[in-house]
Amino acid sequence: MNELAQAADDDRMSAVISASNGLFCVLNSEQGNKSASEYTDTLCNLYDTSANANMLFNYIIFFVMTNFNRNHKSLSGEFHLSVKQMKKSAERFAEQYNACISDMLLPFRNLPTVPEENVRYWDIDKQINSKKNDLILHVYSSHSSGTLQTGYAADNSFMAILRVYVDVLKQANVVVRNCKICHKLILSDRANVSEICGSEKCRKEQHRLKTISVRKKNKGDPIKDFYDIFCRNCSNLRRKLGKNSTAREKFDIEFRKIRTKALKMKKGLSEDSPKQSIYEYSEFLRTKENELRKLADTLLFTLP
Repeated sequence: MNELAQAADDDRMSAVISASNGLFCVLNSEQGNKSASEYTDTLCNLYDTSANANMLFNYIIFFVMTNFNRNHKSLSGEFHLSVKQMKKSAERFAEQYNACISDMLLPFRNLPTVPEENVRYWDIDKQINSKKNDLILHVYSSHSSGTLQTGYAADNSFMAILRVYVDVLKQANVVVRNCKICHKLILSDRANVSEICGSEKCRKEQHRLKTISVRKKNKGDPIKDFYDIFCRNCSNLRRKLGKNSTAREKFDIEFRKIRTKALKMKKGLSEDSPKQSIYEYSEFLRTKENELRKLADTLLFTLP
């Protein structure tokens, strides 16, 4: 639902609703399958068969298609003595189809338009906690063969069903939450609660934000600044070696030796250390960086 709420860019829900309206007109005007192909083709193209498909969106398409096919087949199978009878049957099946589809699509016609970073509308826990009057739920527990069995009975309440769902997940040591980056609903193991959905895009964004956070935290500390600049420059030198594994291995060996010594020196320094000691540390890093630059140039031009 989070994903559908943010689907304004490709307007998929509007396309489904438009196709659904077209299929209603096909039923209402007693047209054949050929007239419906324009709309069914649209729905088939929107249906996603990939591993990362939005299952809710696929279900909506499936629901529309199966209801149309059922009503259209029933209409085609009826025997009519007159055009007037045919017209009445067509109107009846079209209304049945329209009522069914309208009820299903209603929650998705006006999904909330909110800033992407604040998408919490479909946050299950928040919705459950904010609608106490929608939680008419009875829980029955009994012992059967030494095992505790729990049964649930709920009125016609979507939130009550969600409450049962969350309760079952909690029993399975699983929690429902929103991905910190894209805000989609995800399931996480309580023992190792994940903050992101695990997609490559979200992992890269999390790494980028963490790097920015560390730099902000270290800002103003000259010792950390010197070390961070040294590591960043050395990383750039290594990148220039391209995919030459032999050159990179030789470079890494020297870099690790220098880094070990640099970290040992850094551990004994602080912002309150004598200026001379901090200066010597910065000069050490600058000298070693120049040595690694010369090594990188040599490796770049001597190795195949």
